[in-house]
Amino acid sequence: MILDSMRISVVEKFAVGAGILWLFTVLDSFFIWNSYENFLKVFAGGVVVIASFFLYNRKKMIFTIPRVWLMFSSFLFFIYLNFRIDIGIWGILARFFAVFPFMLLVFWKNDTLNNLYLIFRKIIIFFAIGSILITLFFVTGLIQYIPYYVVEARSNVHELADLNYHIYGCFVTIHSYISSMIPRACGPLQEPGHFAIILGFVFLIDRFLKQKVNIGIVVCGILTFSMNFFVLAVLGEIYDFVYNKAGLRKLWIYISILFMMFLMFLFLSKELQEQLIYLFYERNLERVFEAYQSTNSLSNALDERINQTGAFYYEQFLHSSKLLFGFGTTNDEIVLSDYRGMLLRLGYIGFFLSLLWAYTSLLNTPFRLRICLIGAMILIYLHRAWMMQQPYIYFLVFLAVCVYNYHLSHRMNELK
Repeated sequence: MILDSMRISVVEKFAVGAGILWLFTVLDSFFIWNSYENFLKVFAGGVVVIASFFLYNRKKMIFTIPRVWLMFSSFLFFIYLNFRIDIGIWGILARFFAVFPFMLLVFWKNDTLNNLYLIFRKIIIFFAIGSILITLFFVTGLIQYIPYYVVEARSNVHELADLNYHIYGCFVTIHSYISSMIPRACGPLQEPGHFAIILGFVFLIDRFLKQKVNIGIVVCGILTFSMNFFVLAVLGEIYDFVYNKAGLRKLWIYISILFMMFLMFLFLSKELQEQLIYLFYERNLERVFEAYQSTNSLSNALDERINQTGAFYYEQFLHSSKLLFGFGTTNDEIVLSDYRGMLLRLGYIGFFLSLLWAYTSLLNTPFRLRICLIGAMILIYLHRAWMMQQPYIYFLVFLAVCVYNYHLSHRMNELK
């Protein structure tokens, strides 16, 4: 009996490791930015398949109707993406080994998924603290003594802007900010906004679980200079006030912190003050507010997410015969990262299938969580809809629900 429990423990550890490897692979982390990218994706997906086989043999998988619906909706979207945008056998294989593991992960029991989340959270905190240190090295000038290697741009947005990535160990910076005293935190990912969303999800799940606020997550989230983190953090704090009954004491703590930050800002050099104002406000928010005030249009307010080529193609799409299925693969010169980009590439059918996947990831979710998670996904559709073509956002939403339910049942068992 003891030996059997030890085997189960080893199997679960292997499964958690497999899930972590798959998750950071589909997140497009720096370690796959090489000629072995497709092989690594296939390998990571294959390891999850093996882990799921072991879990099934140990009766550590659970099959319920909501989870079957979630698996089915992900399968439909996978088939559609193969049909519309995947090119070549490697492209199809990479997509298969990104989505098929998701179809298996949704049947893992909540205790295994909870262990997966705990490890994922620790790794994200590690990258958050490392990114904070990289920022401090830049501000103090010590960065010149830190070795790095260069990786060419991976997105058409960065390629058009002639950017590349400097990677210090396992911490990414975008080369355009090398001349700046304050680089935006990217963690292991290629974009600060991308990392901000992941940090925001961890912060949000911590609020669901009544965990203490992790300072590293908050500071790094601020250093991404992305509204994505701030919106998700606000959702988390509203949840904490309403459902965890955090009280006015916490509000006064935040007001005190903001006041202290304002005082610190006053003592910074003029150059640092100007860079902070640019990064926090002028870079994006100023243009968004001006566009919305002048037109009262959400699309125009989001136009900082597109270029002229993207706007032209989207206008052509609206008056074309491809409304249902979209254009499929598009010109690399197109920059269109909000929901319009998904409509352009996948059409209304593809957009609906994405919404169906998002909906099924929220089945059997408590209302209080559902509101916050819907808000998080709306943010992503409006700001970085291309992320919804990958399985990790749906998985993080599903993971948040499973971890919450696990902790809730654990607390109820303790009360019995």
